[in-house]
Amino acid sequence: MSLNPLHVASATEPDAGEPLLVVTNISGGSAPLRQALRELADTVTTTGAILIRGEVGSGRKHLACALHERSARRHRAVVKIDCCAMTAGQVDRLLVDRSTVLKDAGTLVLAEIGALTAAAQAALSRALETRSFGIDVQVIATTSRDLQAEVSAGRFDAGLWQALSPTVITVPPLRAQPADIAGLAEHFMQRASRKLGRPFTRIDPATLMKLQTHAWPGNVAELQAVIERAAAQAETDVLVVNWPLGGRSDPSAAEDPTGEEEDLSLQAVERRHIIAVLKKTHGVIEGPRGAARILNLKPSTARFRMKKLGISRTDYV
Repeated sequence: MSLNPLHVASATEPDAGEPLLVVTNISGGSAPLRQALRELADTVTTTGAILIRGEVGSGRKHLACALHERSARRHRAVVKIDCCAMTAGQVDRLLVDRSTVLKDAGTLVLAEIGALTAAAQAALSRALETRSFGIDVQVIATTSRDLQAEVSAGRFDAGLWQALSPTVITVPPLRAQPADIAGLAEHFMQRASRKLGRPFTRIDPATLMKLQTHAWPGNVAELQAVIERAAAQAETDVLVVNWPLGGRSDPSAAEDPTGEEEDLSLQAVERRHIIAVLKKTHGVIEGPRGAARILNLKPSTARFRMKKLGISRTDYV
């Protein structure tokens, strides 16, 4: 089963605007976050392509949603493309068959644009240069790569980089904004409370200290997964993270006495979180108290993620 690279969302899709809360509704945000928001404000009225760069899990798609919601095109659809799954032929068809795909689009989000094939990059570069989309659409690309270095190495189209480089927003990694961790954790706790139908009053102080000193290699997405796992496992109204997070921000810290290091990749964090939720629901996936509802996924999507992550029944029963 292959992942559909194309997703069309209406401007009023339920979760289309919620990531905006994560990005903007934190009082006293850190300097890196404030800089990103200033860059965001400066690009709202631009008509050229926009590039959002940042590490995996840092919230690049959140800023893309924020840009769309603040633009004059916010009443139109958002077309999101997973460039990791796009071929040159699919890019060409997207640009040619505008009557069905881009007809009602206001914003075209190209996720991880550096993953496009050379031929696909060239096709997109020509479209941006000639504005051959045929409609008024805002192009927003995201990347976790250093595209300027990729151009120098001959792995990224110079013309496409030229089209994207005038307007660039940099999303700071979570480790660069420790002052925002408490606010983000609180936001994710409240969202988990609504999903689970359980009131959580606060985060345990020792847990909060653990969160604020963790290196967060998976950035905001990893923090969200940790909070949702803690909520799924919680036995009281106080959220506690009672497992080691690993990945120290202080390189001089003592080594793990077991000699083992936890796998901190975003995929591994997601796998552990889904297994924890499945254990909580005793393996039930569908229904109002099923794992899919807690994970905010369609049952079919939850099963697909389980298959992709190699989760079998023996992992949670």
